[in-house]
Formats: sequence, C-alpha cells, structure tokens
Amino acid sequence: MRSSLAAILTEVSHEEAASLANDQFAVRRIPGYPGHLVGRTAGSFPSVLIASSDASLRAPIRLSGLQVSFAIPCQLKFEGTHESQRLLSVVTCIDPNGPVQEYFLHLMEALLRALGPGPSIEEIATSVQSLVEIMQQLANPAQKAVVGCFAELLTIVLSRDATKAIQAWRNAIDDTYDLNIEDARLEVKASGTTSRLHYFSAEQCQPPTGTTAALVSLRVRPAPAGTTIGDLVQRIEQRLEDRADLALKLRRVLAKTLGQSAPLAFQSSFDEHQAVDSLRLYDVRAVPAIRGPVPSEVTRIRFCSDLTNVIPTPRAALAEASAALDALLPVMIQP
Repeated sequence: MRSSLAAILTEVSHEEAASLANDQFAVRRIPGYPGHLVGRTAGSFPSVLIASSDASLRAPIRLSGLQVSFAIPCQLKFEGTHESQRLLSVVTCIDPNGPVQEYFLHLMEALLRALGPGPSIEEIATSVQSLVEIMQQLANPAQKAVVGCFAELLTIVLSRDATKAIQAWRNAIDDTYDLNIEDARLEVKASGTTSRLHYFSAEQCQPPTGTTAALVSLRVRPAPAGTTIGDLVQRIEQRLEDRADLALKLRRVLAKTLGQSAPLAFQSSFDEHQAVDSLRLYDVRAVPAIRGPVPSEVTRIRFCSDLTNVIPTPRAALAEASAALDALLPVMIQP
C-alpha cells in the first residue's frame, strides 16, 4: 500500500516539476492538514511543506539525502496554474532512489501526525531530528531479515492491545525477547518453510523468575500481491489512535532493525492468510532446549529446535498466567 502522501504526489507530474524555477514548488494540499502541503521541487524531489505558528529563526539542515529549511519564503504553484507565496518549513528528500523517496513520504506521514496542523518551529525541529535519526539508519546494515520483521509486525497487528504491544516492542528492559513489559515476555519466530525449525538462545528458553514467556511461531512466505510491511505499519498506526509518540517509536525501531534494507522492505509482500493460519503459541518452557547450569566460561549458547511435534499451548492458559501477556498475545482473527 502506498502512503497517502505518495498517492497525492502522483498528481504532480515530473513535467510539471520541470517547468518550475529553482525557488518554486509544485504542490498539492494534504487532507486534514489545511496549512501543510506536499509537492516537488524544480529537480522533482519530493517535499513536505509545513505551516507553523511562528517564524523563529533556525539553521537549515543539510545531510546526504535530506534537506530541511525552517520558515522560508516559498513560491508555490497549485496544479500548474495558481501561484502564491507563503512562509513554510520545507523538508525535502534529495535521494534520487524511488524506494527511498517513498520511504521518506511514509516517515513524513508519522511526523505530520505528531505535529498536528499548527506546530511551532521548535516542535518542527524536534520532530525533524527524529526523522534525521531514522534516515541515517539507511547507512547501516540490517539487524534482522525482512521475514522476521514482518512476523513481529503481524503479531502486533493481531495483538489484543496494540498500544501495549508497541510499548513492549524492543523494550530496553530485557532485549532477550522481541516484546517485554511488566512480567510478560514474548518471542516471535518465523519460518519460510513448512517445518517449525527456529533458532533460540539458551536465555530465551529460561525466562527470568516471576515472568511468563511465550513463543509465537508462524510461517511467512513471499506473495507478489500480498501484504507489505508498509500495510502492517499503517494498520498498527490506526490502532494507536492519538499516540503519535508510539507511532514514531514504531518507525524508529523499524529503521534500526531494517537499516539499509528499509525502503525495499516496506514494499516486500507476504501471504498474510497463510501466516495467520500457521500461527501457533507455545510456552517457552515447552521448547526443546539446552537448559540447566553450564560452565561460566561458556556464553552465547544458540541452537536450533524443531517444534513440529511439540503441542501448542492454548492462548487462554498463557493469558491466565499473565494479564500483561494477554495484552500482547495475538487474537486469532482472520485477515
């Protein structure tokens, strides 16, 4: 699914942008944000122009792939004819790569939701700093395969409480598990084959005393016309309602996880129906594992476990053990 900003930007042709002077923007209005605009520069680079409640001075930002100017006079052309001039802050993606530009527009949607219709220059600058940090992750290698990231996002989409799930996702309290909050620990594993072979660390199979740890296991396969990571992100953000802070966390975690693969990953599509049909829950204590004391000199123990013949744990049993885990566990609803 394309971002709504990307969809609006299709109305601005490259020919329309080519007719602009260097200080002009070909723009369209953004529904729900009366003062903000999306458009193209004379070089046809995508820009988001943000109206502010003040015009205080702020130094521009110039980075590889991104330019930001605060409260500058902008010459605007609407639909190639009507012209006007306004004082706006301009965020422009100057990377020529198409997937990077669309990724930029996805990020700007979250930024606009956080800012609202009439932010101050200071608020714009703070949000732009988050954007800068996210875009800089494009220089880093991916920390996780796209398939694994899709599985984690699908688990959050299906969770009973998406707000709590995002709060728990990659929580610094305990990075042994994908989601952890209060006494709940949840690990998500994806397989691209018909088997349930998953890699674990010894720590994952021996949760801390006083916690309840569960495993989500599912099969994820590519599908040309399937569900994309971008689709799942939009569905999660819809469930987050007015929690713009959590929407930005979602984007930050994704950027750090996917690194330089993020732009293309957002367009990768998978068979959601098959993934949901294959989803199984397990108490991590039922996972075949290396447990018990090991020599202190031995660390970072990892192994592959086959769960094909392991009996899944009923959701109700896991939910009864921990109210926090109940909020994180998927509710089995067909997509």
